[in-house]
Amino acid sequence: MKENEPNAGREPRNPDPGNTLDATAEPAATKPAGDPVPPVIEGDSSPSEADVLVQIALEGSELFHDHVDTPYARIGTGTVMRVHGSGYSNWLQSLFRRRTKRAATPNSLRAAIHQVAATASFDGDQRSVHLRVAEVDDTIVLHLGNDDARSIQVSRSGFKVATAPVAFEKKRHTQLLPELLSDWSLAPLGELFNHGGESNLKLITGWLLMALRETGPKPILILQGPPGSAKTTMTEALKFLVDPTVPLLRTMPTSERDLAIAAANHWVLAFDNLSYIKENMSNALCRLSTGAGFGTRALYTNDEEIVFEYIRPVILNGLDAIATRQDLLSRSIVIRLSEIPKERRLEKEVFWSRLEEARPAILGALLNATSAALSNRSKVTLESLPRMADFASWVTAAEPALGWPAGSFLEAFEENNGEALKTSLEGSLLAEKILQALADDVVLQGTPADILGLLALRVSHGDSLSKAWPKNAQGMSRQLTLLNPALREFGVVIEESHVGRGREKRRWLSIAQIEDGGQGAAS
Repeated sequence: MKENEPNAGREPRNPDPGNTLDATAEPAATKPAGDPVPPVIEGDSSPSEADVLVQIALEGSELFHDHVDTPYARIGTGTVMRVHGSGYSNWLQSLFRRRTKRAATPNSLRAAIHQVAATASFDGDQRSVHLRVAEVDDTIVLHLGNDDARSIQVSRSGFKVATAPVAFEKKRHTQLLPELLSDWSLAPLGELFNHGGESNLKLITGWLLMALRETGPKPILILQGPPGSAKTTMTEALKFLVDPTVPLLRTMPTSERDLAIAAANHWVLAFDNLSYIKENMSNALCRLSTGAGFGTRALYTNDEEIVFEYIRPVILNGLDAIATRQDLLSRSIVIRLSEIPKERRLEKEVFWSRLEEARPAILGALLNATSAALSNRSKVTLESLPRMADFASWVTAAEPALGWPAGSFLEAFEENNGEALKTSLEGSLLAEKILQALADDVVLQGTPADILGLLALRVSHGDSLSKAWPKNAQGMSRQLTLLNPALREFGVVIEESHVGRGREKRRWLSIAQIEDGGQGAAS
């Protein structure tokens, strides 16, 4: 358990003995939810509605909690629900009506849910709860989406369908993955998708492989292109392959809290038709890619905090340059799509029919590559570690099963990342003026305020008032920190030092073009 988790430093109440992998293990049996004798409350011959509801819950579900004390219930042969969720409330109300021939009052239902939640949190086992994908020891478990505990278990030796060894939360919008076939092939991806070339197809395949892992940073897949490039259809299709839900696409949330709630309910997040990503959401997407969390006040409380901490595969699509910040782009794969020629276009029903037919073969090929990655990952050593190195190593370990030349994925990934960073400079007014000044042999040395003053001479009055232009030296320094990786692709080096002593000590910057810098290599 991590030190920063809420339960760190104390022994778990009844650690889950079933968290070790056992493909033959069956879900824990629950008591039948039929018509047992109503509970007898000492000193009261007529139990209240809330008492009856609690008794039904205890008889018909197995209660436990996760590492942050979220209460859960396992119903029947494997369905896991949050006690405070509408699904569990509806289940409880349904059994109450079946037993008593009447509906429970809202107050009774709320009181019962609170009591059941307390029982799960304080008397139940502590267990890990997963959404679609889990990793147990050296095995990856992929929930099929049924109401039972059937899952695909991928190990070094292959994959099979068996009972899940861990708890999966099934959401109401979760759809089923296909039954597996003996024939596997990724060829339909290249045939059906407007991918734009073999390098792009490798990057898309790599993103899919990482989406089948629960752990590790996950690159954000950005699909950009004009109308008629099928970017929305491809976004839907990629999510459909590994995490089918209804609906497949969402609009971009406007707050970090809403994004975290979306992440709590979906494994793959797919956002459609973006034109621009605001700074706060760009930062939130970066955290979602690498796993950093944030806290916010719980509803109906004054001081209790809810901590959100998720890593999720994300797909974004839009017309052009929807991501401009370098920290987001350095965590992204940017695929630029061209308009599909009329003679190659497919009717929507035809496309989805072909994808549905090919889905078992595609999933099987991805699972086979995942098995190879598990087997080979300890043997992979990258000569140079790119950003998102865990992702690059994982897909490189899968190359033998994909039939790719050794190192070809890393080459495609580094080239894509470099192009994305270079393109991002086109949207930066500060970077534009730095490159212009260096091309004119202007010496950019001095304090941040000195350099900002030199560059401001090249900016029109209108541009100087825009949000894109830094208003002070501190703002410029912040932009330079973000621009630094992309500027290096153009052979521009930013060096920082200090001059003076004591109260006269000042920051000193030097921005220069290296004569044999990376400009040629990055072009």
